[in-house]
Amino acid sequence: KNVGYVRDPYFFKFGVHPDGTSRRLAGAIFAIYRIVDGQKLYLDLSPATDLKNKWVASTDALHDDRVNKFVSDKDGLVNTGERFLSAGTYYFEELQSVPGYELDEKSRAIKIEIPDSWLDDDDNYRYVLIDGQPMKENIGGIVTPEMISIGNPRVYNYTDRSSTSSESDPTPPTGQSDQLDKPTGAGATGYLPAMSDWQNLSLVLIGIGLLTLATYFLIKHKKARNHP
Repeated sequence: KNVGYVRDPYFFKFGVHPDGTSRRLAGAIFAIYRIVDGQKLYLDLSPATDLKNKWVASTDALHDDRVNKFVSDKDGLVNTGERFLSAGTYYFEELQSVPGYELDEKSRAIKIEIPDSWLDDDDNYRYVLIDGQPMKENIGGIVTPEMISIGNPRVYNYTDRSSTSSESDPTPPTGQSDQLDKPTGAGATGYLPAMSDWQNLSLVLIGIGLLTLATYFLIKHKKARNHP
């Protein structure tokens, strides 16, 4: 599959949760870019000519139909699939993350290092490095079930904390009131009696006064009759 020193890189996308567990993420969208004379150029979707790829500048790679996109599958595998890259340094850029996971700066620049030979001077195999991790290859250039099971090299996304935390105030503990205690019973609108309560009290006092006055005159009248 690989011809000369060109290679077709791949990696696995994993999501990490707050409890430390992880899972493979399907549906994350990536592009490949390189820096040429300070300019960021993306791998074009058009077929390569003589194993030479075309590169294009773009201000919106996600929605640019010219840019070649790579999507993680159910195993989290992001595979370039015969889009061979010659020796040099490139980058995977995550254009769109899986919902619920953060898209951080590291995910926008996942380094790809492709050596200029298969073996070094001591006949040791020279691996393609993805984010500094060696990428295993076989003669056919196929990502085998065993390689998928191992799931290396890996790139991680972390859960989006803003989507798991509530912006509203915490719910008060059970039994705790969110209002100040207020007096109950008569005059419950405040600590002093209401106006209607004052009126009722005045009528009662007047009634008591009249009754007392009537009793006084009645007693005085009886005394006057008993002492002519």
